[in-house]
Amino acid sequence: MKHFVDNSLRAFLTVVAIAFAALWASADTAEGDTIVAPAEAADIQVAADSIDKHFDGWIDPDTITGSFAFFKRLRARAQNKINEPYDTTRDNRYWWRAMKHGKVDFDDPTMGYPKFLRFCYKAYLWADSNFNYHDPEYVVSTGTFCKAMLKFNNWFDSYLCYSLEDTDIAIRSNMTTNIGVQVSVMGLSFSYSFDLGDIFEKSRSKKIDFGFSCARFSLNLNYMKNSSPVVVRKFGNYQGEKVVRDVEGFNRKNLKVSGYYFLNYKRYSQDAPYSFTEYQRKSAGSFIFGLSYDHLNLDIDKEHFDEYTIINLPWQLLFGKIKQDDYCVMAGYGYNWVLPHNWLFNVTAIPYAGLKKTYQIIHEDNPYMFSANALLKLGAAYNHRSLYVGINASVDAHGYRSYGTNCHTSIEDIYLVAGVRF
Repeated sequence: MKHFVDNSLRAFLTVVAIAFAALWASADTAEGDTIVAPAEAADIQVAADSIDKHFDGWIDPDTITGSFAFFKRLRARAQNKINEPYDTTRDNRYWWRAMKHGKVDFDDPTMGYPKFLRFCYKAYLWADSNFNYHDPEYVVSTGTFCKAMLKFNNWFDSYLCYSLEDTDIAIRSNMTTNIGVQVSVMGLSFSYSFDLGDIFEKSRSKKIDFGFSCARFSLNLNYMKNSSPVVVRKFGNYQGEKVVRDVEGFNRKNLKVSGYYFLNYKRYSQDAPYSFTEYQRKSAGSFIFGLSYDHLNLDIDKEHFDEYTIINLPWQLLFGKIKQDDYCVMAGYGYNWVLPHNWLFNVTAIPYAGLKKTYQIIHEDNPYMFSANALLKLGAAYNHRSLYVGINASVDAHGYRSYGTNCHTSIEDIYLVAGVRF
């Protein structure tokens, strides 16, 4: 445990340091660098091919020195390109020239936007007012459209089956350490992480997440793959060592698609502690309702288990290709506590239940059964201007009963994150 805590703390501090470095690189140049404020060029009417690049406000990237000079030079070149004077003749191409230079104003009738773009803009305004409204006394936007974060994740998955005949199976994967990145633009987000121990070889573990969120609801797609060794804690009538470590041949894949609706969306933000796209100003909670689909695929190679006397185990029929689908209805509650010094703490508990369909030969006569599950999340977030750090943990557990046997599967996660909004 001490080794795990030390490694987690060291990695988290590294993530925080990188995030602060990124913010520093994107900030205005420090004293001593030769960057000056750009001039406003929106009202200059000149021919596009007669522009002198060295207009008032031009930044010479080659003169920039100091810390993170490389990143500052990249920023200066982009800033030069955006702030160059351009042809402001109000023709049917003016909107395109203006957008390339960062001038966007859909309320200006002289811009000449195509009808489709104006339709998209009006549709966005309608959706924003109807689906993304918060009571500003409780929740406010961060005022930024994009964010990026580094994620450090320790997690494992576990499987437990037990029956009246005492033919129990208890298997847990080794603790897996993933590192990844998440980028978000407005309400859309994408995240990818991989096993930190497999940087120089094929990764045994990875996670991919897509998400869309607004004030009223959120939609999520989560995929995980794990082929790292497992720990066998109990295996039927096996009378050897109680714990067998580093057993190969246990490959797991899990896909989850879920949608949540927040009843008290005007005063409660699930994004504040977990996605960092909003600020919770006053403590509030909300009932949460939703639907979910889970697909579990276990591919188990029996050859790796021969030495553990599997032949005596009735559950040997299960070892091979195991596929299960869950279709569930969700209902739970989440609460945000606003703490002093820009801290926020969240607890979310969502029980959910529905039908489980299995594809094993043993269940051919009755592939459907009742599934009772639960999702528990804990999160803490700290905000400092454009920077944020957070820690959150979750347990997603599934349980069902079939042929006198109780089965439980779960995924346990703990995340350390640090990022910047821009």
